[in-house]
Amino acid sequence: MVSTTGLSYTPGVPYPAFHRQNGLLVDDGGVWSVRAPESIQCSSLLDTDPYIGELCTFKGCIVCRSTQEAEDVKEHILLYANITLDLQRTNRPATFDYSSMLDVFWSNRQTPYNSSEYLKASVTVGEDTKSRWYWRIGHDKWTPSYDKTRIEHRGTSTLQYTYGGESTAYLFVKVEMGLPSSYPVGLIEVMQFQSFSIDRPSLPTTLPPPSHEDPEESSPPDSQPLPTRRERHKPSQVTVTWVPPIHSPRYQEPLPPPTPNNEGLVYLLGFIIVLSSAVAIILIVQELYRRVQRSEHLPTFADRAALLGYGPITANPRDYRTFGEESHRGGASHAGSTACHAPRETPKKYDLEQGLSAWAAEHRRQIPESFEAKLKAAGYLPYDDPDIMTEDEWLSQWSVSKMELQRLRHLYQQREDA
Repeated sequence: MVSTTGLSYTPGVPYPAFHRQNGLLVDDGGVWSVRAPESIQCSSLLDTDPYIGELCTFKGCIVCRSTQEAEDVKEHILLYANITLDLQRTNRPATFDYSSMLDVFWSNRQTPYNSSEYLKASVTVGEDTKSRWYWRIGHDKWTPSYDKTRIEHRGTSTLQYTYGGESTAYLFVKVEMGLPSSYPVGLIEVMQFQSFSIDRPSLPTTLPPPSHEDPEESSPPDSQPLPTRRERHKPSQVTVTWVPPIHSPRYQEPLPPPTPNNEGLVYLLGFIIVLSSAVAIILIVQELYRRVQRSEHLPTFADRAALLGYGPITANPRDYRTFGEESHRGGASHAGSTACHAPRETPKKYDLEQGLSAWAAEHRRQIPESFEAKLKAAGYLPYDDPDIMTEDEWLSQWSVSKMELQRLRHLYQQREDA
């Protein structure tokens, strides 16, 4: 049979939640955990099964299917849960009375149907066990049958209190479903748990309001792991020994809202965020100001062209005039011809030319001599942003093509990134 060692270490489910259960597995929002052989897969079902029809007539059910052939089977399917009982309003009774009702049935699509085929199932609540034979059904549509599928029982069992606990007890419930000695792929077994109630002592069936005094009760809902849907173990003969289970995080209440004592910390964090933002803005403004100041002291391309004595590479020199010619055109008419032919001093151009020439020689593949001459005419220096002028201005004024401008931008970006 399937090993049942350690089953009582499953999470505890409050009695009101178990009383109002939907009949599903823990991973699907239900209360049941499962152990089954390697060849069996169990899952939750809420409505109609595509192979056998309408299975769950009361909320949900658990369906176990064979995924491979098996022979000489001595195992069974085990569904189990731990119920937490709050007995603080009772006199701590040693026993309790309960009533339960569920349906179990099975079907095998791969072998001919025989209405006399049946398997054994049992329900254990605490130390009280109810067993019966449950029957194979047809392949069309299932309707619960009291005679063949239902296990209904009223019984009495003992309560197990927690160690040192004044009012908390735990109740272990399990459903064992037998398997055929041999079965192919296509075996289906179904358990539909319809009702469970404790008749004595009288216990509430609604969850109590949240209590924030116990730090364990107010822990986050995901603080403890839930068991996985499938737990597989090799066959062994082991007796179940009850051990107080861990507290179930699934039914814990949320954390209380922040107390007023946290307001000071919130204000402090807000002040730090505002201060950090202000400092960042100041640093950005300072950097922009430094860039503007630096750009104001840099000569423009046209200024450098005039200082170096180069003219634009165009066919119409009248469109571009030197600083000397421009200034004399605005003077008196009688002195215009004399001023235009007067010699003018050319500032030293060694530093500017040397910087451009050295840079162009270093990048000769991108800046051939013809392109270097255009840049000298424009007064361009290696640290200048070529996008100060548009592509049309570069082309019309300095005969710089889009391809040449693209290479110039690439070299400028490399210098900025360095």
